Amino acid sequence: MRFNLERCAKNHFEDHVLRKEKDYDYVWCAADVDVHTHEDFYELFILAGGDYYHYYNGEEKRIGRNTVYFFKPGQSHGIYRATPQSVHFSFFAKKSFFNRFFEENPFLRNCFGRKDCLSCRLTDVEYAYIYKLANQLVRQDDEYQKVCLFLYNVITLLMFRNETAPNEAKNDYVVDLVTKLNNYTYLTTRVQEIYGQYPVAKCKLIKEFKEYTGMTIIQYQKKQKLAYAAQLLANADYQITRIAEIVGFDSLSHFLRIFKEEYTMTPKEYRKSRQSKRD
Repeated sequence: MRFNLERCAKNHFEDHVLRKEKDYDYVWCAADVDVHTHEDFYELFILAGGDYYHYYNGEEKRIGRNTVYFFKPGQSHGIYRATPQSVHFSFFAKKSFFNRFFEENPFLRNCFGRKDCLSCRLTDVEYAYIYKLANQLVRQDDEYQKVCLFLYNVITLLMFRNETAPNEAKNDYVVDLVTKLNNYTYLTTRVQEIYGQYPVAKCKLIKEFKEYTGMTIIQYQKKQKLAYAAQLLANADYQITRIAEIVGFDSLSHFLRIFKEEYTMTPKEYRKSRQSKRD
């Protein structure tokens, strides 16, 4: 069986755009996908089982479970099953969706750098978490928030685990810490308490974390706090003081200041801009 993702995506988009619903979609698929070009949309796919032959840039490569690819518009590729149990998950979205997503998550805005595609093979711990998020993308009222959480985690991992990147995690505890920060497990946990969660010297954990991510643990946690605050501002009706408390800021003035430093606008201005775009 072959599956034409280009046609599927086009039909989905036309249907949703006509009904003014959304500019993204996703699908689980146990089939071959013919070589196709994404003229105006992004694609992210994850190999969930078995092996595939992947065609990209005129080259064939055998890829296996836990492999993730994220393509910019204008790229051509195709995948063909190498094993009977091969299955994959694809998420595709128009430029308009990712323009909105990157505006809400400026930390990820330059995730591609000069590349047209990001790829990596996730660890079993990372894959288990991403698989769980993908399976939570049910078509309900809070679907958009779940989609954003899924994408934020996958793209963050791709940025730090891209197979062409120079840095690789030396130890599983660094990957575990990044994963837990990504899924907000340590959103309000004090950094001194985080150090005590891992059987390694504090100085070694700090050093290896920065080598892997390019940031200190404090800086990375702050990015996650602000990203979650931005999601709440855009999609929830909490008071700004309550959002500051939820993401772990004891001082409202401190929260207001660093939020503006990150997003170039106050939380109130950010919420207003997101609401006006939804309207």
